[in-house]
Amino acid sequence: MIKIGETEIQVNEELYRIIHEHYKSGETLDALADKLGLSGWEEAFKLIQALPQWVLWFTPTQLEEHLKGAETKHKTQRRGRRKKVEEQKQEETSAPSTENKE
Repeated sequence: MIKIGETEIQVNEELYRIIHEHYKSGETLDALADKLGLSGWEEAFKLIQALPQWVLWFTPTQLEEHLKGAETKHKTQRRGRRKKVEEQKQEETSAPSTENKE
């Protein structure tokens, strides 16, 4: 995710296609801004500056593999967090009570 002003732009196949088209055609930054819903050429320029360089050099197949890997990593992290929360809840419910019972 790249944040330009108030706009957040997801690095995905669509962005990849638009950026490659921009570089191959030599279109203006204003045209790029229009395609991406940015406010003007200044934001398009900031996007180009913030864009990871691998986006420009990856082939479509490499991009697809990279995005699948990132998606799998994200799912694994969520699954790990969920498991940790469940374990903490289980520990809390199975822990002996420390209250004095009289």
